[in-house]
Amino acid sequence: MVVAGLIYYPASFLAHFLKETNPVLSSVLSIFSTVLNLIIDLVLIRISLKFCDSQKVRFSEFFGGIAIFFKFIFSSILYGLAVIVGLVLLIIPGIILGFRLQFYGYLIVEKGLGPLQALNKSFEMTKGYTWQLFLLGLSLILINLLGALALFMGLLITIPVSFLAEARVYRIIIGNLHLKDTPVDTNVNKS
Repeated sequence: MVVAGLIYYPASFLAHFLKETNPVLSSVLSIFSTVLNLIIDLVLIRISLKFCDSQKVRFSEFFGGIAIFFKFIFSSILYGLAVIVGLVLLIIPGIILGFRLQFYGYLIVEKGLGPLQALNKSFEMTKGYTWQLFLLGLSLILINLLGALALFMGLLITIPVSFLAEARVYRIIIGNLHLKDTPVDTNVNKS
């Protein structure tokens, strides 16, 4: 987080600062910081899933390859477009879509799904959990605001905790789906 922040924030700040004087360099730096942010998100998702499964995290496992990265980029773009369209359509649909589609990254990292598959699966698996996901999202926003108030140093704790909380909720929802899909044996031998 520290290393990523030392690269991301100066690039983002410089892109904003150069917007008026050098728009080309500003655009390049903006694209660089956006790509870096997506890489950080992918790494944090992978680490969070490993922690939830009580597995060791190895540096070599941080990056799942270039294919996963491009799937994640395309999914992120589609996710952003869906949420923006939903927000334009009376705000509430955008908020609902944001929460229902939020696990696309986890599905790409863990299941290797494509962009549309991951978004569809996330929407399907979060059916019935919208309010709980809304409350979780609100809680995580408040926690991260408190981290930012602590001279931004608190974010070194609150951002990983947020990813771990999301990964845990993802694991719970996936586990509940598997329980629903498991057939119940009604032919139990009664003796």
